[in-house]
Amino acid sequence: MLRAYVESIHGESARVLIGDEAVAISIPVHLLPPAAREGTVLRLNMTVDQAASVRLRGQVGETRP
Repeated sequence: MLRAYVESIHGESARVLIGDEAVAISIPVHLLPPAAREGTVLRLNMTVDQAASVRLRGQVGETRP
C-alpha cells in the first residue's frame, strides 16, 4: 500500500509527500479526505481504469495497448 503524508496546507493547496522517496506534489485541498490535516498519513489505492485509458489514448492518437 502506498502512503502519503500531508506536509502542509496553505489556503486551497496541500503539499503531500508520496511514498518512501517522499516525492512532493501539490494538490487542491478539496481532493483530500475531509478529516485530513497537516501531519495526516494517507493510504493511497491506485487502480487501472482501462476504459478511460483507451479513450485518452484515442484522444492523443496513441495506438499502443
